[in-house]
Amino acid sequence: RKDAIWSRSFYHDEHNSFVNYVMEGVDFFHQGVEFGVDGKLFAGLSANAVLAYGQHLYNSRPQASIYVDNSAELLAENKTVYLTNYKIGGMPQSALSVGLKYSGKKYWFAGANFNYFIDIYLDPNPDRRTAEAVDGFVTSDPQWNETLDQTKLENGYSLSLFAGKSFKISNYFLNINVNINNLTNNRSFVTGGFEQLRYDPQNIGKFPPKLGYMYGLNYFVMATLRF
Repeated sequence: RKDAIWSRSFYHDEHNSFVNYVMEGVDFFHQGVEFGVDGKLFAGLSANAVLAYGQHLYNSRPQASIYVDNSAELLAENKTVYLTNYKIGGMPQSALSVGLKYSGKKYWFAGANFNYFIDIYLDPNPDRRTAEAVDGFVTSDPQWNETLDQTKLENGYSLSLFAGKSFKISNYFLNINVNINNLTNNRSFVTGGFEQLRYDPQNIGKFPPKLGYMYGLNYFVMATLRF
């Protein structure tokens, strides 16, 4: 994808107002491979596995402009953002899924899926990847790497169960399905997030990133009637 426009609003402390940060010429690069197998182990029991390995990157040096919200005031124009090769946040770069399913003789089934998510990054604050952001530092300063490095999140997993059964009632068919997601109630897994545009160059941790966490244990039951 090429020449996309990226925009976000944030509170600017010096101007005591919200401003709009707009980047033009944002290019994305996606590549990857997927491998899957699915087969029967023995009577009634089958298994499947899927491995997806990818690279999802920013692939350009966009131009950024900053405007005061609800105003024509321009705070910056055509700032070069060095985003090339930063990972796109909010998604795992790779993932693995393994599942088992048993199908009974009387129109019922049950199974489980285990999913493992690999190489997840926070989406970078573009203003921290400009020449102006590190203008006051030398490469040996701790702030240099703190400002430019991208945060990699821990890998995570989820486990789900599912089951279903079909009933024939006269000339009607009743199907009942049950899904239980995140069986281990793993709510500490950070599934994604982004760095705030609002930041203090002398204290990068002052405005922590916005994070998203996996939902806790949840389930749904669905019934369908065919006639």
